[in-house]
Amino acid sequence: MFDPITYFENLTDKLKVCRDNDYHFTKVSGLTELEGVLQNRKRYINFIAVDDSENGMTSRARGHGYFERRPYTVFICSATKYGDMDARNTLLNQHRTIFRSFMSQIIKDRADDQNNLLQFDSARIPFYEIPGMFGGGCVGIWFLIYIDNPIDLTRDADDWYTE
Repeated sequence: MFDPITYFENLTDKLKVCRDNDYHFTKVSGLTELEGVLQNRKRYINFIAVDDSENGMTSRARGHGYFERRPYTVFICSATKYGDMDARNTLLNQHRTIFRSFMSQIIKDRADDQNNLLQFDSARIPFYEIPGMFGGGCVGIWFLIYIDNPIDLTRDADDWYTE
């Protein structure tokens, strides 16, 4: 099964623009929390953060059994001086470059069938700019990916009391 946390941590480590600009990888639990970003702001200014706390759904594929679809949100963000619009624009352009590089690697990996990316829905991956500045001077973008992992929903009679 595909592990998006490890996958994006590896992308962050291997992408030159991330390594050259000291992007720190962390996990978070949503845009309103961003714990890993806020806890490490004194040590790092650039972040790639993945939120794996979203709800999912179970669905049936045509003749292919059942899948659990879970969304994962990836944040690309940086701290900057509050109100510095030139720095904000420079950072957002860097974030867009990182997003495009991530997407090009995902497309390559999916074509090469690496990392079980066949369950990765790459037909449409929109990205969004985080409005204004958040967290006392951070700017960024985020995108959402969906991972479909097959699950076994075969009923096991041993799981049930017969009374």
